[in-house]
Amino acid sequence: MQRKFILVIDGESGPDLVLDDQATSQSTALCAALSSNPTIVEVSPDLQIGIGWSWDGSNFTAPQE
Repeated sequence: MQRKFILVIDGESGPDLVLDDQATSQSTALCAALSSNPTIVEVSPDLQIGIGWSWDGSNFTAPQE
């Protein structure tokens, strides 16, 4: 099944993304993430963070163990 998402930037429609949510577990996870009203942050390619880190609007913080 294909799912289509429209990126909304500052209240206006932007580019769209069309994904097949059954092709791979990664595309299924991406569809779930896009459905959750995400915040998208551009970062340096060298930044090493993982799933579960917190974003405070300025910085990422590792999860507390």
